[in-house]
Amino acid sequence: MLISTRNIMDKLTERKINLPDFLVVGAAKAGTTSLYHCLLQHPQIYVSGDIKETCYWVRDKEIMGNGRGYFEKDFVTERKRYERLFAKADSRIHKAIGEVCNAYLYYYENTIPNILENLGDIKIIIILRNPGDRAYSGYLHLMRDGAVNETFTECMEREDFRIKDNWWWGFHIVNIGFYYGAVKAYLDNFSQVKIMLYDEFVNNPPEFIQSIYNFLEVDSSFVPDTNTRYNVTGVHKNKFARWFITDQGIAKRISRSIVKFILPACIWSKISGRVRDYLLSRPEIKEEEKNRLKLVYKDEIYKLAGLINKDLLFWLE
Repeated sequence: MLISTRNIMDKLTERKINLPDFLVVGAAKAGTTSLYHCLLQHPQIYVSGDIKETCYWVRDKEIMGNGRGYFEKDFVTERKRYERLFAKADSRIHKAIGEVCNAYLYYYENTIPNILENLGDIKIIIILRNPGDRAYSGYLHLMRDGAVNETFTECMEREDFRIKDNWWWGFHIVNIGFYYGAVKAYLDNFSQVKIMLYDEFVNNPPEFIQSIYNFLEVDSSFVPDTNTRYNVTGVHKNKFARWFITDQGIAKRISRSIVKFILPACIWSKISGRVRDYLLSRPEIKEEEKNRLKLVYKDEIYKLAGLINKDLLFWLE
């Protein structure tokens, strides 16, 4: 039986390609992984459970650096592969389709034109954290993954060299905290931008999540599980902890090979997260390091507060 050309064209026309209508663009170490899992749980929201951060809209991967901790294998560079991440979204069920990727805030100059050209004026969610606390958390992240073995002060002092030498952007622990330019650019280019503070998430998770759900116009009465801590950072308590947690450790090798075929990513993430909690300690930042960061970010925080019309002076206390 011959199939007419018209029937083929009709079927092709009926094929709908799903792409995000919202993006959580960062900031890094500001609770975006926890938010991602809250979005993942909502029945009316679709976010890819396979890859959290595709970095697809940055496009120019070279600017993201290289060296230790560079996860190029996790990047999505092909359009068809990116589309496949959202292929299972169903418009009859999912009222919001999105992606969470922190690189989109830091590399806003590359990212914004690509988003506008391909996705249009979509909804943007930004979570901001005290940049000093964020920098220290970024340092502990590097320590946890075995990317550095140095003091926080040493890590800050080596940052300019690492940036000039094109190290992976995870090493830009201080530079990432200069949010003003990125936030202003998103506000200038998108009509629906939701800006929240990490402190609001920590102090009142249900209210924070409800506000996000309302912004995405989904059922805000849905209550996700917010008890699990994700992407916890810290220093290894012993050699076993380092062996289990770091890039070459058994946890990551198993999770990227065998376990992903047995357990859903969300379940393995919970299990490995609890193991990390047990194996990591979180030393307090030194007072002189905290004061140094306050001076570095003081003017930035004042400018940012005026831009987003939020009181951020408690970040300097």
